[in-house]
Amino acid sequence: AFVLLCVFIAPPIFKWMSRQCPDGEPVDEMFICVTLAAVLAAGFVTDTIGIHALFGAFVLGILAPKDGPLAGALVEKVEDIVSGLLLPLYFVSSGLKTNVATIQGAQSWGLLVLVIATACFGKVVGTFVVSLICKVPLQE
Repeated sequence: AFVLLCVFIAPPIFKWMSRQCPDGEPVDEMFICVTLAAVLAAGFVTDTIGIHALFGAFVLGILAPKDGPLAGALVEKVEDIVSGLLLPLYFVSSGLKTNVATIQGAQSWGLLVLVIATACFGKVVGTFVVSLICKVPLQE
């Protein structure tokens, strides 16, 4: 229900805000504040209904405009805070919640190694395939 509500309500609001921001002119700070408040509210709602708070922010992030002055202003205002503060805090929080002592027995350790190996393999192979598609020389 939350996703459907977001899908039907958020895009028209984002489109209206994008139309109010002509190219070459500064973006009204109110649009930035409304967008960030909506992201926080979505996180609060999903946390309240029992889903991780990041899910609400993720849903609104998918629905937010990807081009135009509003999108550029959002990225400019939020990128440093997210990549420099929030992302590291998220990984620290996740790491502190991880209890390595619960990994006992050969099967659990084997599954852990399998997950790590699969993630590394997927990352390397995915990067390699995309590089080939983009015609990046093999040596690079």
